[in-house]
Amino acid sequence: MAWTAAAAETWRRGTGDGETREGHRHQGFLVVLDAVSTALRSGARGAGASLVGQFGRVAIHFFGTIALTRLLLPEDFGLVAMVAVFVALSELIRDFGMSTSGIQAQHLSAQQASNLFWANVVLGALGGLLLVGLTPLVVALYGEPRLGTIIPWMAAATLLNGAQAQLQVQLVRAMRFVAVVVSDCLAWGAGYGFAIVGAANGMGYWALAIQPLVVACVMVVSRWWLTRFRPQKPRHLRSSTALFRAGGHYGLSSLLQFAASNADTMVIGARFGSTPLGYYNRAFQLLLAPQAALLSPMTNVVIPTLRKASQEGRDRQALLVRLQSLVGFPVAIVFLAIAGCASPLIDLLFGADWAETGTLLRILALGGVFWTLNTVNYWAFVSSGKSRGLLQSNAITKSITVAAVVLFSLISTEAVAWAFSISTGLTWLIALRVGQRHGALVSHDFVRGGIAILAPACVTYGVCWVGAPYLSGLGALVGTIAGALGAVAVFFVLSMAWGASRRALRAAFRDARTAVRSMA
Repeated sequence: MAWTAAAAETWRRGTGDGETREGHRHQGFLVVLDAVSTALRSGARGAGASLVGQFGRVAIHFFGTIALTRLLLPEDFGLVAMVAVFVALSELIRDFGMSTSGIQAQHLSAQQASNLFWANVVLGALGGLLLVGLTPLVVALYGEPRLGTIIPWMAAATLLNGAQAQLQVQLVRAMRFVAVVVSDCLAWGAGYGFAIVGAANGMGYWALAIQPLVVACVMVVSRWWLTRFRPQKPRHLRSSTALFRAGGHYGLSSLLQFAASNADTMVIGARFGSTPLGYYNRAFQLLLAPQAALLSPMTNVVIPTLRKASQEGRDRQALLVRLQSLVGFPVAIVFLAIAGCASPLIDLLFGADWAETGTLLRILALGGVFWTLNTVNYWAFVSSGKSRGLLQSNAITKSITVAAVVLFSLISTEAVAWAFSISTGLTWLIALRVGQRHGALVSHDFVRGGIAILAPACVTYGVCWVGAPYLSGLGALVGTIAGALGAVAVFFVLSMAWGASRRALRAAFRDARTAVRSMA
């Protein structure tokens, strides 16, 4: 990259006689390209390992769930599912942003890492105790005494997860993504293995109740062996004050996200009953699948990569703008394909009795496109260390989401889905404004790049609604293929027809090709 280094040096020193404005732009582009290429090379292998590991974990869950479904009764799954929301709340408390704070910190001494470790242990104990303390309430809520014996075992898993949180931070900061993947898959493989053997030997719902504890045990042991981390005694807490404060901001932000993510489920269940909630839940779970497989594993790679690039004096803003296109276009294509074939896809997967889920999935797919851009905003807040800005953004946007969901629930279940999708779009715009105010990003660069994705995406989304009735006569399989390919084709044609989208799409293709070559 000697040619880009020379261009960067010229750019830093200023321009000489006779240099044109076009020359400035060209040199500036080379500096950005150099930063993007270097960041892609440093993070591409980690991204590849994380994506492979995520698909491996999805496969473990898929085949493990099928095996358990054949061995256990629906009642067994229902008992454990009753406490799922409360377990998720205890898991939020046991982490409370300390992992994110540790990952994004520019510098983390051994003492600071130890202090964060003990903080997570204490939070894990508090989360577990809270879950145990809520046991009488959960039992009374569902009228199911058996939950009183299940919950303490699941609470023990929360305590162990608190102990392993900073072990993962150590691996991520060292960019040992393969180790993260291996330990994750090993733990879940052991958990499903135990549950399957237990279910086959008559354990019933206990196989599911103890499974999280097995996963947590294997996770702690494997990651402790990989890191050989020896926490020091908690001391010099003042040196960790900024980390604790940032963790608190991230933790409160996660709680707000938790409230917004569960508001639709709670409102639909309370207002319309279990059957409409079942339709909505299946649609939302399908919406989460691309996000979990494509976006979630990238966060642990993007944050340390951006932190390293920033330490080397590279342009974090330019990297994030390019990442927005690199991630935004392919994920938008996935969600638009889902919107294009939603109804026949649901017929193919679940049968004709689930037709209402197809309509809900098509509505929620629009929110999925915005969701991608919101993920990039999250990366901007965390990578810049603007935890207070993220908290303020979530306080505003999640309140809007909850209010919209409650208000639209007065109409119908479909209206709730529209509330989610529309509020997700508003979240993107508001987060950009708040991020600009807190110095996490320069909003107009992200707006320009976002519109290059959203303009053809929204037109394509409208075409999906117009074309949906014509797919019904093609059959489930043919309709799914035709709807998905048709949506992708329309999006691609529209993107290539508009100059701004065409340039952004070509830049994303170049970056993707660079990333693939880096992983080779």
